[in-house]
Amino acid sequence: MNRPQRYKLKQAMDLILNANDSDCNDDGDDSGDSDVEYSVEDANSNGADSSDKSDSDDDDDDDDDDDEPLAKLVGGASVQQSSKVKKKEYAWRKGTFNSPDAVFTGEFPQPPDGICNPLEYFRQFVSTDMLTLLVENTNLYSVQKNGRSVDTDIREVEKILGIFLLMGIVRMPGVRYYWEHETRYSPVADIIARNRFQKLLTVFHFVDNFSMADEMKAGDRLWKLRPWLEAFRQNCLKVTPEEENSIDEMMVPYKGRTSGIKQYMRGKPHAWGFKIWARTGVSAILHDFDVYQGSV
Repeated sequence: MNRPQRYKLKQAMDLILNANDSDCNDDGDDSGDSDVEYSVEDANSNGADSSDKSDSDDDDDDDDDDDEPLAKLVGGASVQQSSKVKKKEYAWRKGTFNSPDAVFTGEFPQPPDGICNPLEYFRQFVSTDMLTLLVENTNLYSVQKNGRSVDTDIREVEKILGIFLLMGIVRMPGVRYYWEHETRYSPVADIIARNRFQKLLTVFHFVDNFSMADEMKAGDRLWKLRPWLEAFRQNCLKVTPEEENSIDEMMVPYKGRTSGIKQYMRGKPHAWGFKIWARTGVSAILHDFDVYQGSV
C-alpha cells in the first residue's frame, strides 16, 4: 500500500483556499467529492502532524535559546567585540640588576658652632618681622572694634605664642583652668593675667581687613592668615633639606564650628581638624607645607 502524501500546513491551506469550483458543486459525482474530502482531511491531518512537528522543533529551538547565557543574548555584539581585545601579558626575564646612581647632590649643611637655645630656634621660624606685623594689626583691629588700642608689643605677643605652645603639652579641659586655684599652673599663670590673656585673644589679627582686596577674600579662605602663613613657609624653606624627605598629609586637631575648611579624615588619630600637606625630613623638620582649603 502506497504511503499517503504528506503536506505541510501552508500547502494544505493553499489547497483549501485554491480548490477548483467543480469540487464545490453539488451535482458532482461522489467519487470526486470523496477524493477532495479525502485530500482535505489527509492534508489537515498531515498539516496537524507537520504543525506538531514544527511546534516541537520551535520548542527545541526555544530550549536551545534558553540554554544561551543572558549576556550573550543581550549584548552579543559587545561580548564578541570585547573578546577580540587582547590582554597584555608580562613575562619575567632573568637579568642583572643595575642600581641607579643615588649619590646625594644637595648641599651638606655645616654643623653649628654651638647649640641654640629654644628661643633662638623659635625665632628662626617666627621672625621679628612677623611679630611686628602681628602687633600692628592687633592694635589696629582693637581700635576698629572697641575704639581704643590694647597697646600690646612684641614681648607680650611672644608670651601669648609661648603659652599656646605650652598648653599643647600640658593640657587641661579649658583655658581658665590654668588660672584656677585648684588647678593653677604656674608656668602659665605667672606669665600673664587671665583677663589680659583672654582680651588679647579677642583682638588678635594678622592683616588689616579693610586693606585686603575683595578678589583675594573671595578666592582664598585663609586670606586673614595668608601673609603670616607665607612668611612662615619661607622660613621653613630656608632650612637645608635632608637627603630623604616625606610628603604626606597631617591633621591639626580642631573641633570648632566656625571654620569653613575643617575636614573629617576617617581612621586618623584626630579625625576632625585642618588638613595640611607637608614635606618633612627624617628628623621631623618641616620644610614646606600647604593648608588644604577643601574642594573648589
